[in-house]
Amino acid sequence: MKKFFYLFLILFCISCSVNKPYVSSLSCKRVIVELDNGNVTERLSLFVRFNDEDGINDYDSMTLFQKDTALYWHITRSLSSFFKTDYEDKNTFIVGTNKIVYPLGRFPLGEYEVQVQDMQGNKVVRFFKIDDELKLSHLDATLTIENGIWNVKVGDEALFTRFYLLLLGADRQPIFLKTINVSSNGQVSDSIESLKSESPDARYVQLCAENPQRNKGYLAKPIQLY
Repeated sequence: MKKFFYLFLILFCISCSVNKPYVSSLSCKRVIVELDNGNVTERLSLFVRFNDEDGINDYDSMTLFQKDTALYWHITRSLSSFFKTDYEDKNTFIVGTNKIVYPLGRFPLGEYEVQVQDMQGNKVVRFFKIDDELKLSHLDATLTIENGIWNVKVGDEALFTRFYLLLLGADRQPIFLKTINVSSNGQVSDSIESLKSESPDARYVQLCAENPQRNKGYLAKPIQLY
């Protein structure tokens, strides 16, 4: 009888076991966002590289806490963006949002806590600090699309040195991030077809940039691919 009980207990534990997720990296940056009217505003972009053997459907939510003010933002699955880069494995994905807004305008300096949770309630906790100000200004770089060719031209840009193309779906949610190799006073171009091959569901593209420390960024307004 005892042997049967122990066997039952082992089988029960195995059947109820789940894979705990982990976060291999966290990307948090204050982002200068170009609005449709051409003005710029500040938002917080928060994304994690999330790995879960149970798959993308096991992701639940993310909560951000600002310790000094006791404010928090709870970002549910439905409010999150999920996408792949060109080097993720099948169980790893990027999840988060670039739409976090501070109610009083500028995000306060200090320490922040991030809690990422799966459907079983398993949590991963990470911390980061905001320790310097962000000056709002326009990016000295442009993305244009003409005759089936996209072109990124960078002027005498001093703050932002890393550049990307963010592909968006019909709902303007991110689905793929492409790194582009271009530097100050340079330009790079390629066909729209090459972008579509990266992600056939893409309908819009945004020029993105970040500083060398990857804690400040710029997000230009979306351009329709076709």
